[in-house]
Parts: sequence; C-alpha cells; structure tokens
Amino acid sequence: MGLTALEFYSGIGGMHYALQLAAPAAAVLDAFDINHSANRCYEHNFGKAPKQVDIEHMTAAQLDAYAADLWLLAPPCQPFTRQGAQLGAQDNRSRSFLNLLDRIPAMRSPPRFLLLENVVGFEASDMQQLLMQCLAGAGYHAAEFMMTPLQYGIPYSRPRYFCLASKQPLPVALPASAQPCQCTPSLLLQLKQQQADTQTLTAAAQQVMASHVMYVQSIGEYLWGAQPAQQQQQQQQQQGQHLHSHSPQLQQQQQSVAASDCSRRPQPAAAIAPDLLAEMWVPDAVLARHAEVVDVVSSASCSCNCFTKAYGKLARGAGSLLATVEDPGSVDPRWRLLGGTGSLVYEGYPKCPEAASSSCCRPTAFSTTSSSGSSGTGAPLRAFDRESLAAAWQQLRPRYFTPAEIARLHSFPQQFGFPGDMTPRQCYKLLGNSLSVAVVADLLRFVLLSGSPDASAVDA
Repeated sequence: MGLTALEFYSGIGGMHYALQLAAPAAAVLDAFDINHSANRCYEHNFGKAPKQVDIEHMTAAQLDAYAADLWLLAPPCQPFTRQGAQLGAQDNRSRSFLNLLDRIPAMRSPPRFLLLENVVGFEASDMQQLLMQCLAGAGYHAAEFMMTPLQYGIPYSRPRYFCLASKQPLPVALPASAQPCQCTPSLLLQLKQQQADTQTLTAAAQQVMASHVMYVQSIGEYLWGAQPAQQQQQQQQQQGQHLHSHSPQLQQQQQSVAASDCSRRPQPAAAIAPDLLAEMWVPDAVLARHAEVVDVVSSASCSCNCFTKAYGKLARGAGSLLATVEDPGSVDPRWRLLGGTGSLVYEGYPKCPEAASSSCCRPTAFSTTSSSGSSGTGAPLRAFDRESLAAAWQQLRPRYFTPAEIARLHSFPQQFGFPGDMTPRQCYKLLGNSLSVAVVADLLRFVLLSGSPDASAVDA
C-alpha cells in the first residue's frame, strides 16, 4: 500500500482534499470528528463518514493498529483565539490533542509525517511549546509556517499557523530565527536550487516575499456567473487593477502554482437560484446597526476578509460582504477603488490612516478598528453619521457570499457540495471551521519530500 493517513478533527474534509492534490495515490484510512453536521457533509463528499469518537480517550494501541504514515491534525482553535480566554493547554477543548501528544512516544509505529493547522496565536501558546517538546523528544524534524491564501494568488485573507514534522530531515532546514516562516514552501524549494546555505536561503526568501506582490485574482473569478478566468484576467490586466511581481522567483512560483491542481482557477459557476439569492441580501437594519464595522468588497477587489463560523449572524469580524453594484462610482462619485487592492473607499467620510494610501488592504469603505465603535479619526460616531453611512452602504446593495462561493475561496474542488437539507447558516458554520486546500496541499508536498536525496528535483 502507498502512503496512508489519519485525519483528526476532519471537519468537512479540507485536509482530505489537500492530500488528494499533494499525493493522489495516498489513502485516508479513517477520519475522526464529533461534529454531526460536519460528518454528514464529509460522508456526502467522500462516501464514508468519519468516526464520531472521542479522541481524548484513544489509546496508543488503537493508533498503532492503523500504522498510518501521516497524521493530519486541525485541533480546536478556541483555546488560542484572540477573542477567547486563551487558556491554551488548560482549556478542556485541548484535552484530545494533549492525549495524541502523550500517545506518540508510546507508539510502536508512530506516524512518519505530521501536519497541524490552527489559528494565529497558537504559535505563542503553551500548547505550541508542548507540541515542539513532544516532536523533539520523539525524534521529529519540525518547521513552523504562517500562511495565507493570498500568497497563492487567491483573493482571500485567512492567515493560519501550520506545523510540519517528519522523521527524516525536511527539504529545507529552517533556522529557529526564521520561524514561523512566512514564505511558501514552493518558493523555498525553488530558492534552494540557487543557494545552498540555509541562513542565506531563508533571508532571501523573506526578502522576496516582503518586496514583491504576486498576481492575485479578483474576487469576481470566484462568484456565481463568473467569466472564464482567462477572459477576466485579461480584462483586469488591461485595467491595471492588479499588482504583478517583478521577481523571477515569484513569477516562477506563480506559474508553478497556477499549473498545479491545488490552485486551479475556478470554472464559471451556474447562476444563483432566485430563492437562495433572496436569502443573501443584507437587511438594511443590519447595515444601520453595524454601519461602522461592516466590510464590503466588490467583484474587482483582490482580497476579502476571513469568513468565520459566525458569518451571516455577526457583522463584526465575521467576513466580508459583496457589493452587487458593479460600478459604485455610478451611484455616488464619492465611491472609489483603491489602486492595487480594489478596496472600496467612501470619500464622503473620514478614513483610517492606512486607508489614505494605496497600500491599504482593509476592504472597507469606512474603516474603524476600535471595538468601541469609534471612527477612523478616533472620534465617536454620532447617530447622524451612522445613519448617513448606512445609507451609503445601502447604495451598493450588498449581499452575503454564498456557501459555494466561500468554498471556492477555500479552494475546494468544483464537485464539493453540502447535503441538500443543510441551511446556509449551517454551511457557514462548517466553512468557518475549515481551511485553505491550496495552502495545505503545498505544505504537504513539502513535508512529503522529507528524506528525498534530491528534493529540488521533485515537482513541488
């Protein structure tokens, strides 16, 4: 049998799809999750339901029985989120992951590879220290990454922490000072062909990522009724809406990733059903109540905010809304698009300092970062300001992204779907707990090269 894997905290199968792209011949022996809705969705797409068992009580003997080569892990993130109590290892929801860490040293056949995904904040937690201690004690070579789909040309900001571990040396041995690494594994492998010294390589990679911007697709390519990708890309290039890298390394990476399945551009989607569209409009009452905190992007934008499980329920920090008016300036000349990002800015109201420059990536027309509801200038919003701003938002006729559109931004394949009886709210909750298939596929390709005599000769 070829490469085998176990998928812990499997959710709706993002890790499974990533493994299919990184190693098509690999087999997932079993998946584990306690979320009934997630398990139904997983079975709907893969034909086999995850085992609804408590990972906290799994024994070394049970894990040894699988003799799996690879563990895919996405443990609960609530103990590490900035909005939570940040109890880390002391949080009850960390017990199952702690159990897995305890079992690894006691196993006769521990996995050869591990990949872990979690939220930004995990890297500064006590759980991260326990993880690294466990891996070092069990003889693993480990590397930490901080990645986002934007690095793969996908217009979606979803930064996440990743840890890779292998019993064999990794293709690139990253020094501790370079971790968590914010360079894509594919870029590291390409630079490795040019520079043998690890310290020089990582410094060069960081410089390339910091100094250049990859081509990022527009959100319009991920929406229902989208134009074919090549046609839309040509139009956007003519309009100068995207920034392009002048770095040969990033251009090479872009071509490599674009040619791979993990970043395949989505095909045009069918027109959205009228009954579903009726559910997607953002009520005026929501815009009026949360005018200063909503994020709105257009189809021309090159980034949108992270979608959480509260999308459609909460307005603050749950994900971007989509303006259905294609040309905001046609309804009010004070709307304009920022160069490069395509972010919407309403010049009739004060902007946050960073929105004054074209480098602002916050896709809001009226940016306020304070949780107290103050404006970008630091002055509290008066009732009249909020009402006027809500009226400005209403001009754009914003709607929620559909579950299918969000799945596409997560790089799920075209054939992915939800059970027919699931509501949009249920779908949003499941997608909010999911991950980027494109990012994980690239990381898996990297870690699976561990021990290869010539990793640079393998197509990454």
